[in-house]
Amino acid sequence: VGVQVEPQRTWRSVAAGLFHTCAIDSQNALFCFGNAEMGQIPTLNENRVGLTEINVPPLQSVQTYLATTCGLTLNDELICYGDNSFGQLATGQVRNLYGSVQVALNAPGEGDAKSIAAGSSHTCVTTASGDMLGCFGRNFDRQIDSASRPFFTPTWIPQNPHVRILSLGDSHSCAITTPWQLTCWGSNYRGQ
Repeated sequence: VGVQVEPQRTWRSVAAGLFHTCAIDSQNALFCFGNAEMGQIPTLNENRVGLTEINVPPLQSVQTYLATTCGLTLNDELICYGDNSFGQLATGQVRNLYGSVQVALNAPGEGDAKSIAAGSSHTCVTTASGDMLGCFGRNFDRQIDSASRPFFTPTWIPQNPHVRILSLGDSHSCAITTPWQLTCWGSNYRGQ
């Protein structure tokens, strides 16, 4: 059941946003399709886009949420584009991006990004060692830290224990840390 997307191509990873989908093929190339009105597919501002190869460096992973897309390159660099209305693309300003931008992470210590997670209005990365969590975007529900203000560039939060796996929601964040413990923070309005 369902529709196969380019069955002759081998796909490694997929991420679905609100009205767009992005996938990485076996050659580490990024392809996206769906709605592109907010720049989540960096083409012209179009309502509907067919499967399109995106001109970005080869990627190891991609994350989408609502109208934001971020990818982690093979060189552990973070690129993002799309909806930036809460600073979730870490450009220092709040305007949508219709082309990719490399996020200046400026992580302390071993600063390469190793994993990425996107929420509806905030984005986080972990460093290779897992000892630092860098987040940016909306923070009104303290889904980044206790400051309750937005972060338009990455803010780095030491993690002890280290983060292994990270997942972000609309206004909350959760991580699995060493030794395989689950921790969540941010809004708990609906018991999340």
